[in-house]
Amino acid sequence: MKRSKRIARQEEDQLCESSVGKGGTINSNDGDYPDDDHEEVSSVHVVPSIDTYHLGGGDGQRSCAKCREAIRALLRKNSDTFTVIDDLEDGLSTEMIGIRRDVENFSRRMKGEVSFMLREMQHLNNALENINFKLYNSRYYQPNEVWNEPRG
Repeated sequence: MKRSKRIARQEEDQLCESSVGKGGTINSNDGDYPDDDHEEVSSVHVVPSIDTYHLGGGDGQRSCAKCREAIRALLRKNSDTFTVIDDLEDGLSTEMIGIRRDVENFSRRMKGEVSFMLREMQHLNNALENINFKLYNSRYYQPNEVWNEPRG
């Protein structure tokens, strides 16, 4: 997937240099100060930020309004990124459980409807076969009294 220049620029903006590099100040060389005289400070750290409008749902789609609002609410509480993600996953799993329950209820109801329709179709099929049998017998069956016997 091709990355846009805006995203690359945004990532560069998030990288901030600290005032103290490894082993000394910015103007010092690594050999100027012994390592144990200065605290170990990372020279580059990442400032986490979430662009709530452009959060993707995959394949370049934006996330739903409910997720964006949840992210904004959590960020207003000064939650870190992992807390935001955990809370979103909890909310989504709760919604998925509710949707699964609704689908199971619908499936159960549809199975009941289908079995009812199958029973009704069987009853109608039996009635149709009974009518066909009676019609067939009425065409070819004649009682003994109706027969004309030849006179001799």
